[in-house]
Order: sequence, then structure tokens, then C-alpha cells
Amino acid sequence: MIREIILLFVVSGGGVVRRKVRMTAMMGRPMHSLFSSGSTVAPAPSRHGRPVLWIALAILACGIAVAGWLTGKREQPLRIEAPLEQSVRKAEKSEVMMATLRIDADAPGARIVVDGRAVGVVPRTIDGVMPGRHRVRVDAVDRIPWEREVNLISGETQRIHARLAATPPRLRVESDVPGAMVFLDRRYLGKTPLTAREITRGSHRLDVSVEGHEVHSETVDLDAGERTVMVRFRQMLLNERLAVVHRHGIGSCEGELIATLQGLRYESSNREHSFSATLDAIERFEVDYLKKNLHVRLRGGRKFNFTIRNESADPLLVFHREVERARSFLARKYTSE
Repeated sequence: MIREIILLFVVSGGGVVRRKVRMTAMMGRPMHSLFSSGSTVAPAPSRHGRPVLWIALAILACGIAVAGWLTGKREQPLRIEAPLEQSVRKAEKSEVMMATLRIDADAPGARIVVDGRAVGVVPRTIDGVMPGRHRVRVDAVDRIPWEREVNLISGETQRIHARLAATPPRLRVESDVPGAMVFLDRRYLGKTPLTAREITRGSHRLDVSVEGHEVHSETVDLDAGERTVMVRFRQMLLNERLAVVHRHGIGSCEGELIATLQGLRYESSNREHSFSATLDAIERFEVDYLKKNLHVRLRGGRKFNFTIRNESADPLLVFHREVERARSFLARKYTSE
């Protein structure tokens, strides 16, 4: 508004001045009469006054121009962007820049860790990942962890399939008597407690011995991961069952031999040949592997011969071994007491 008023004043004022100059010239009046308010004729100005007038007009014109420029500068509208619009714009920009990571593995349910932070289990798609380098780790039970550094590109999806190799078997051997010697497949490994690592998968024979106690022997089946065997020399456990055929003088009957720390008993549908006796009541307890026969003689003279229907006599041998271990343990216990 101010600029329009000033421009109107300059245009209208300049026109009036120019008209007065032309009229005065036509009437033969001097130029200084333009600025005279009365009828008296003022003396003619000196010729040195005209430059001053033009300089004043030039300064006035410059001032008007500067005032107009400043007025236009102040009246320009101020652009304000709301905080919400700024957030949306930043979100749109960041969404365009994000990358996607798709992770799978040959071990179902394997855990995913990205840059040290657990993000779930496989398979998983992770959206909104910042482009650049990231450390990805995939691990599972009894598997060797998979770990790589990946470089994600803005707006792209990177797929990862982690192959987790199975961990080699480990055997942990402990005993209630420290310092027991450990043998695996007759190879000395060390003394308890110990962890054997360089072992192949499959079945192995484990022997653990310590002075003053019976040798502990068993077969262990090793697979991926760690297996722990606790050998108790000071505590005996016995709970063996074996389906057998009792050979009579004439004929036979079938039943089950059961051995616990409370004793040995034979259960059969033929009650005449069934028996139950404490372990210390066994006078003779022998196995003939070739004849596949277990001979038992109880205190008082009763005799029993048992066989099995398996082609191998190994079950008889294992049953005999476990019972003999228990008898030896109890005999030492009673002697020490």
C-alpha cells in the first residue's frame, strides 16, 4: 500500500511540475516563479542554483526507490512448514533410503542376531534396515554359528541362506571320586573331570577306573553336541530286566529276571520255579557265552539255568556284569563298615 501511494505521488507530482514549467514558458515567466506563492515576481536565481535542484531531485528519487524496495521486501509472505509436514517429509526420505534383509538357514528355528541385537528366528524378513555394513550372526543348538558382514544397498532386498555345520561330538566325564582315569576305546584320555573333543560320531566304549573301586564300563553313543557321563563309585544303581527262558530238567518256562540292590528274582507264570533272593544269598553266578547260558545257584542248593531267544548272548553278558558290579560294591561297603 505504501509503495502504491508513493508511486502515485511521484507520477502526479511530476506531471504538475512539468505542466507548470510549460505554462510558465509560454507566458514568458521565469522558472523560479513556479515556486512563488504570491504575485510579486522574485528575482531570477543565479545560474549556480540549478545543479543543486537536480541533485536534490536525484536524492529524492533514490530515497523513493529504496523505500519501495524495503516495503516490497517486508510484504513478501513467510513460508512456514509445520513440524508434522517436516516429519512426514523426513519419513518419506528415510523410507526410500531403507533396505530389506531376508534371512533363512538350514537349521529351523535358528536365532538371528544383527549388530549384536537379537531380532528373531529364521525364516525372517527384516524391513527398514539402514543401508551400509551390518554384522549378521545365525546360531542354533549343536551347530557351529554362522557369521558374516553384509553390505545393504538402499532400496534393495538382500537374501541370506546360512548353512550351519553340526558341532563335533564332545564327551564330558565326571566322577564322585576325583581323579578317576578315563579310557575311550581303550585309549587313555586323562583324569576326571575332563572333556574330550576330538571324537568321532558313533558308539564308543568308555571305561573309568579309580583305585579301591570297581571299573565302570559302558557304551556311549555320541552325536553332535556334548554328552555328560557321571560315574558314581560311591553310589551303586542297579535296575536290570531281562526276558529269559528257564531250562528245567524236563521242559522249560519263560519269565523275566529282575535285578535291583534289594536282590535278584525270577518272575514266571510257573510259580513253582519263581524265586526271590538277596544278592548276598547268591553263591554262584556265572555266564557261559558260547552256550548262551546263565547259571545261578542260591544259598540252600537251588540251581537255575537261563537262556535267551536272541541270537547273541550279549544281553546275558551285560546282565551278569551289572549284577556282579553291584555285588562287589555291596561287599566292599559291608567290609568297610
